[in-house]
Amino acid sequence: MSAASLPALASTSAGASDRTATQVRNDKTVCAYTSNDLDQLKQFGWLVGKQLDCSMVFNDEATTWAEWSDPWFLHMPTEQKQFAWPAWVQDPAAQRTIVVTQALVPVGIEGDWRARGASGEYDEHFRTLAEKLVAGGMGKAIIRLGHEANGDWYFDSVGNAEAEYAQWRSFWARATRIMDAVPGAAFEFDWTVNAGYRPVPFEKYYPGDDVVDIIGIDQYDSVNPDVGVKQPLRWEALRDQPYGLGALLRFARERGKPVSIPEWGLLDSSVDPMGANDDWYFADRIAQVVRENHVRYHSYFNAENSGTIRLQDLPGSRASWKRHFGATGDSLAGSGPAAPTPTPTPTPGQQDQGGQGGQGGTVTAGDSKTPCVSAQNSLQKLKEFGWLVGKQLDCAVVHNDAATSWADWEDPWMIHMPVAAYPEYQWPQWVRDGRGARTLVLTQSLAPKGLPADWRARGAAGEYDERARALARNLVARGLGSTVVRLGAKANGDWAFDNIGATDADFANWKAYWARVVKAMRSVPGADFTFDWTVNGNWRPIAFDKYYPGDDVVDVIGIAQYDFAPAAVGRAQPARFTYQLGLAGGLGQLLAFAEAHGKPLSISEWAVTDGARSDGSGDDWAFADQLAKIVRERVVAYHAYVESTANGALPLSGVSGTRASWKRHFGVGGDSLGR
Repeated sequence: MSAASLPALASTSAGASDRTATQVRNDKTVCAYTSNDLDQLKQFGWLVGKQLDCSMVFNDEATTWAEWSDPWFLHMPTEQKQFAWPAWVQDPAAQRTIVVTQALVPVGIEGDWRARGASGEYDEHFRTLAEKLVAGGMGKAIIRLGHEANGDWYFDSVGNAEAEYAQWRSFWARATRIMDAVPGAAFEFDWTVNAGYRPVPFEKYYPGDDVVDIIGIDQYDSVNPDVGVKQPLRWEALRDQPYGLGALLRFARERGKPVSIPEWGLLDSSVDPMGANDDWYFADRIAQVVRENHVRYHSYFNAENSGTIRLQDLPGSRASWKRHFGATGDSLAGSGPAAPTPTPTPTPGQQDQGGQGGQGGTVTAGDSKTPCVSAQNSLQKLKEFGWLVGKQLDCAVVHNDAATSWADWEDPWMIHMPVAAYPEYQWPQWVRDGRGARTLVLTQSLAPKGLPADWRARGAAGEYDERARALARNLVARGLGSTVVRLGAKANGDWAFDNIGATDADFANWKAYWARVVKAMRSVPGADFTFDWTVNGNWRPIAFDKYYPGDDVVDVIGIAQYDFAPAAVGRAQPARFTYQLGLAGGLGQLLAFAEAHGKPLSISEWAVTDGARSDGSGDDWAFADQLAKIVRERVVAYHAYVESTANGALPLSGVSGTRASWKRHFGVGGDSLGR
């Protein structure tokens, strides 16, 4: 069977209370598991560029009926806000879905628990569980009851004999009926198997169409090492294994049931030899399953557990996730059976692992900590920087901030350079060659030079909207629709034409225009830009709120931070960095501002500075250490060293101490990377 021939589910219709004829829901709800932690769910949203309204929690380790029937997440202390799941579910401003992975019984009870449960001995515990969930605002939860029971690693498994299978399925069915009878209960029950583990026929432990709402499968990129990593052979082996994904889809189709993929993810081959690391072809095929079948929900397992890998550590798969499930993804509800994005056949083990780059030409708006370089717009300089630090970077900053006409502004120079004459400026090709694992950061002025003095007001009024759409169309057409756009960077300075101005009216018009440009660019089909609002860390102490365009249009809050300080401050550390951190409108305030707005940070330009200047530092490796500490401890989308002598910067090639610091923190095995 080819990848395109997975069976689609047929829709049925009938009353809501009769599960044997329940209307198939094709919501394709996008969820994530983030270690039961709301803060991590928020970070996952930053990572993929959209906040999710579906998540999963686990209650599968209780050792007593009291713990089991009153799940821990219903009564966490109020100060532990990262576990406030009832409040999250009940937020009136959102429609949210909670998936509860609930063990069928506590760990360690009587060995004949299957028979006892089937006979009704535990009915009251299930009634209590339902009452607690309803009281906690989770009366509409999806409940994965006794998930992966075909495995042998959970206490509540189906067992090993025909009699145990029968008791298990009877107990499961009885439990759902008890819970359904509780006032206020409107649960959806998900019967979830583990893909391909133990060839136990589904029918032997399927509880019945009358009690199952959703038929689910936990699917990881786990294949016998003998199969290898070449695609599509790897995917076909996974899909076609006995009682695997293909069989599960057919089983659900025959029963008119929607499917779920409650856990899916990729495995680290150094931990689990059945994994293939950043196998984005697998992610593409999961998306195809979601797109072409009736799927209630699916959930990426974004945690490190027995070899599973977080999406922030998988640039290629992250690109795939965003392409299919992001804001304009092709595998969302209502998207229909659209053709998948053409994908070359990859060999995961041979993919470029040299950098910590972003995805599809974009850095993800989360805690990627992607190391980048601004290397004079030159691919050759980028390559030389890689040689210098011992690893090739998959993130680069290029500039289109000197345009003198709208034509140059709308059609940035670097997207149409003749190949023969300018091989070192082929940035679209560089992005394409990265197969989704390269990040292009475009420093784009807010307007070309030479416009009328009232350009901010004209832009705020919409006069230049079509110019912004033209820019987006040109980028998308060259395969750069997911570029990071540093729009009007360092506008609190007064040296660039597109600065914020000098009056409150100028500031207001500037930020209104910035927001209009973003909205216009986002409206273009194929656009998935990440917009970075970047201030200059050493200039004009203007309150950020005066020119911050708004949380709805800003993806990343950035700062350009060089090691400048007045001569009176001196060069001794840490006093010099403390001074820089405490500047009004400087780095310290910017860190607090980004955190208050729930936005990831970028340090979109940084460098040590020429010691021949009165305000320069020379080879100040302690400054590099301090910035690395910020990257390590904060939510940072990316940071970019300026490998140039422009504006007093010192290239790493000429500062051995700072270069050693860079390699220690951001090189291979560095302590300040995304993982």
